[in-house]
Amino acid sequence: SVQHAKALTKPVKITALYQRGTRQATQLETLFQLYTAVNKDITWEFVDVVEDRLRAEDFFKKYPDALVRGGGGFEPTLVVTYGAGEEAPHKVVKDSEIFKVDTKEIDMMTGARGGDRAFHGENAVTSAIRALVEDKKTTVYFTTGHGELNPSDTEERSPEGIGLLKQRLTDLNIKAEPLNLIKSEVPSDANLLIIAGPKSSFETGEIQKIRDYMDRKDSENNRSSRLLVLFDSPKEVARGAPHDSGLGELLASLQVDVKDNLVYDRESAIQRADQLVVQLDSESHQIVNALKNRWALMIRAREIAPMTSPHPPGMPGAPPEKFQVSKLFSTSPGPSSWADVNYEDRPNPDDPKNT
Repeated sequence: SVQHAKALTKPVKITALYQRGTRQATQLETLFQLYTAVNKDITWEFVDVVEDRLRAEDFFKKYPDALVRGGGGFEPTLVVTYGAGEEAPHKVVKDSEIFKVDTKEIDMMTGARGGDRAFHGENAVTSAIRALVEDKKTTVYFTTGHGELNPSDTEERSPEGIGLLKQRLTDLNIKAEPLNLIKSEVPSDANLLIIAGPKSSFETGEIQKIRDYMDRKDSENNRSSRLLVLFDSPKEVARGAPHDSGLGELLASLQVDVKDNLVYDRESAIQRADQLVVQLDSESHQIVNALKNRWALMIRAREIAPMTSPHPPGMPGAPPEKFQVSKLFSTSPGPSSWADVNYEDRPNPDDPKNT
């Protein structure tokens, strides 16, 4: 949200059609102040539909889609406008998009589903701003069919789900869909392809489809495709499958080396040497700059490193142009951390095969 707010090139105005003094109005006001603190061109105001009735009526004449009926009355809304003038585009955000009921919760007395209404104002407002600023909707695809994390699984503690990320993307007005590369190509509207924790091998035809996707260029002949690959510990890979799920050559052509090892770090370990907490402050990159001084939990992580040579001899798929690889974070320096190649045995920091 901070990055989107800073990148705005036109003024944004948020009009909240809420009754002043309510808990909802107080939460929204706090949120609006945070947006304004990031960018002074984001302004806001409240139009109280009870106290400012005449003003509200005039507002509804200008923005009739802001008058939303629901629950036997009128549902409070926000109107977000982008740019100046009478013709500035706008988007309406409903109260039900800002304050959502968790349908997973169950009332212990009645057995009915639905708990307290949780505040999702930041997601809703940033999503509205994104929709107004962007010419077209960003589209993300999650590969399926190789034991990847399930984008439909939204349980917070589920080891098999990545649905919370998908929901976050959806909240930010990003289309997120599953994709089976056996059955289809990477769609032409794909902005990002996510391969999340594959446990079995990709077929040759699937890898070629990923290559074709990565070779796409925009109207200015610049590479426009994005690929996010997340690897589990090699211990999680299906028996008989390669440690890199068959993606090693593809990633090597992009100058990324997927290692077959398990990382240990006694200095940053919690409970076990392969359960690490890494501080994201040692490297500078736009992907992690917003996470400066934050901590990331890595459980049974493997080493992912830049290629040490321009391209492995004899390996197909040499890059047609030079790629720059940046390290985002790493383990503690010195002998307290190592990557163990014999990870099926007891950890041995003195094994000469380690890195």
